[in-house]
Amino acid sequence: MIIKAYTSIACINYYNEDYNKDRVKNCEDSSEKEYKKLQSAMEEVFSVRSPYVYVDARRAIGWEFLKNVLDNKIINDNNKEIVSSLYDKFVPEIENWAKYRPADPQVYYVLGASYRIGFEKLQRQDALIKAEKILRTSLGYSPNRAEYVDELGQVLKLLGKDSELETLIQNFVVQIDPKDPYRYLSLGHFYFIQEEYGSAMEQYVKAEGLGQNFWQNNRDYYRYLQAAEQLKDYQKIKYMAEKYLKNRGEDANTLFNLAVAQLYLGDKESAKINFEKAVKIDSTFEQYRSFFQ
Repeated sequence: MIIKAYTSIACINYYNEDYNKDRVKNCEDSSEKEYKKLQSAMEEVFSVRSPYVYVDARRAIGWEFLKNVLDNKIINDNNKEIVSSLYDKFVPEIENWAKYRPADPQVYYVLGASYRIGFEKLQRQDALIKAEKILRTSLGYSPNRAEYVDELGQVLKLLGKDSELETLIQNFVVQIDPKDPYRYLSLGHFYFIQEEYGSAMEQYVKAEGLGQNFWQNNRDYYRYLQAAEQLKDYQKIKYMAEKYLKNRGEDANTLFNLAVAQLYLGDKESAKINFEKAVKIDSTFEQYRSFFQ
């Protein structure tokens, strides 16, 4: 299992610094064998030039690489070289996808997000400018596409273009009915990107009051939890984790976050129960047992 970077967002302040270093080390997935398998798969897919499968093949491996390597894996000194090599093989092919099918709504998100993460994790200094350009192009095709707006917002923040970011979000939300929860969800994400977590949570609460189900979308769910963690609002973490578990079933990450929130709230017995469930699903959580004794 790939342990996500958000595995223990609810307990990021709970462990001491040395223990956190050990946790990060144990969370790293730097298996050279795994990366080489992906590299072989990429080479095989990209060797197919047939127009009948050209776009579909690149779309599939584009999502795979973006979500399961760039966005989710911890990139460190042990795996950075091979991830960089994969990035160099991947990006030109996705750029070709954009040229081949310029109106395809998915290519801009995959490419724009890959550029941004390439800048953040692989120090590709020219990637942010490319990300801004491709994402602005995407809005020309789909001006109300929320994921394009959100991704461009993150890029503008990294570029220090805060006034352009605010204009982008305000122009977007003004088009949304005040009774539509997405208006407040979008504003919440704007504040989240700005690291104004109190304002973000205010908007998230409004969105939920109008029917937004945060547990349905991973991005929305984890931003809610991260905002709550920054505010040390463990009741909200508990509430949302329970919503997620009720509607999407049990997984180790969510059970662990729930257990930590319950620990903060003084419900040690419930915390132990959920911790044991998390360990049963994923034994790597065993390393935290001493905190639930």
